[in-house]
Amino acid sequence: MNYATKNNIFYILIFLIILFSTSIYLILENSKLDGSECIQYSSLDSYSYNLDSYIDNNPLSVRNKQALVELDLFPDLNSIRCLGVKLNIPSESNLDVITTSSTLLNLVITLSVLFTFFIFIYFHKNSYKYFGILMILYLINSMFIFYGSFKFNFNLLIFPLGFLFFTILLKDFDNKNLNFFIIVNFIFLIFNYNFFTKILPLSVLVYFKFFQNLKLNRAQNNLITIAPIFYYFLRQISGKVGNFDYIWQYISSEMYRGSPRFADMYYTFAVINCNKTGCGFKNNYGPLWEYLAIDLNPEVLTLLFSILLITISQIFYYLFLNMTSSPKKMIIFFIYVSPPTSFLMERMNFDIFVVVIGYLALLLYLKGFKNISLIIITLLTMVKIFPIMFFLAISIYEFVEKSFSSWIKSISIMLINAIIYIFYFAFELQSGVIANPYGVSWTFGILTDISIFIKFFGNSGLVFYLIIFLISIFLYRFYLSKDEKNKVFYSQDRLIELSYLITFVIIGLYYNFDFRITFFSMGLIYLIKNYNLQKLEIISLLFLTTSVSPYFELDMTKVNNLEYIHSITFLVVNQISFNILMIYLVLKLISYFKDTNYFSLLKFAGIKNKF
Repeated sequence: MNYATKNNIFYILIFLIILFSTSIYLILENSKLDGSECIQYSSLDSYSYNLDSYIDNNPLSVRNKQALVELDLFPDLNSIRCLGVKLNIPSESNLDVITTSSTLLNLVITLSVLFTFFIFIYFHKNSYKYFGILMILYLINSMFIFYGSFKFNFNLLIFPLGFLFFTILLKDFDNKNLNFFIIVNFIFLIFNYNFFTKILPLSVLVYFKFFQNLKLNRAQNNLITIAPIFYYFLRQISGKVGNFDYIWQYISSEMYRGSPRFADMYYTFAVINCNKTGCGFKNNYGPLWEYLAIDLNPEVLTLLFSILLITISQIFYYLFLNMTSSPKKMIIFFIYVSPPTSFLMERMNFDIFVVVIGYLALLLYLKGFKNISLIIITLLTMVKIFPIMFFLAISIYEFVEKSFSSWIKSISIMLINAIIYIFYFAFELQSGVIANPYGVSWTFGILTDISIFIKFFGNSGLVFYLIIFLISIFLYRFYLSKDEKNKVFYSQDRLIELSYLITFVIIGLYYNFDFRITFFSMGLIYLIKNYNLQKLEIISLLFLTTSVSPYFELDMTKVNNLEYIHSITFLVVNQISFNILMIYLVLKLISYFKDTNYFSLLKFAGIKNKF
């Protein structure tokens, strides 16, 4: 197709879009039903039409001084004529009651923006003017069709943000397929995260099939940087502003979304406050949180530390992108926006302190501030036990470096921490209890998995689990063992690799919420940076993107067939990929210990000279 033909087709498409959009608005505007007729198509209780009861059951329906009542569009399509119609219903809330369809709205605005990007990208049109005109047209039409007035809601942010993405992309249209792939992922990430998580494993496979060897241009790199940072920025601002509840939940997966802001972070500070004031929160953490008692404001500290830690994660993301080769930057993107990371940011469990502050402590250690680093890791260990594995990683690192004094120091501190915990649990000094997370859709760990199999399948559960594990071993032998010959833990970043991946292996034996998978994510980032492990990268991303899985019911009568197949596919892929990763990491660690003679006392003769 020559340039002139493509140019003509482009302008015809633009004309048709404008004509179609304008016609739809005029038709719907001139055919709207009266509010008294539309009430029958609404989701209000058909007997009482009680708005207050509807709002109580659907608190996210109240936005921008409007109560948005959902329409039942099917089977009577006449209900479309009620979009944006005002209902005259008495209410204590004194709100404008507007009938709408959020499902149809999200579908229309998403397809509109993606189709517009498609024609501009594939016809190589670098025009701010035409793209901007279409975004403005979509915006105005959406407001008046779905909200009945000039009202701006979060969903409509897709149009100005789409224009921003276009201005960034405008600089380079060379790789149109990759451009469109990136745009699709970014649009769903920000404006429909729940759907984004459902297609994320597919996006990963598409990336490795078609784009893994493509070097990102400057515009694509800028988009990959900006979009996830903006996504978590929405978490920051919606966590601060109470009336942004819609945004807060909209950017979460349905698996864990809820109205409480940073719930686990609040618990973290509430325990310290209750130790002092005597309120009801009991400590489920380690000994430091049992005896640390300060009169403080949990709400304020929760907000401040949550926003700060998300900011640090955004800085880390920027730095990790810059230290990763161009073709692999997209993998870092997938890791950062994966469900476990998003889950951690939403809950703000103390694990994020371990991930972030532990990382900074390791960097301090490598810079020579060893004592400060060991103190920081000790403090973390006194709250959550699993950072104790960082000491083991440090001891391995120092053993290989032939520094006996640092080796003995790290081992000694690890043993001291272990002894403290033995007494702590043996004498039942903890006021609360250590939770054993259970839930088929948002937990991981070998003990968790075994419990779930027994829960669903009774006495046969263990047999089913062993079958899945044997399948995982076979797939490991078939897919990874012969091709992944690269040795790991030999890079200059081996201390960080060992710290996070040993910790992941150990916690992977027990019960865990899926946000703890971020320990694996941190180690994976450095494996991606330092080694060529393509097949491991695929398995790892499949594990990350199928974690925090969709809701699952064993009884198919409770869900439709498509939902059931989708859920079971996620769970099976997640289970097998987790097993493969555990097998891989255990074997690689054993190999590393063997190569370094870490458990051989004979090695001491070679390192004592540096004591």
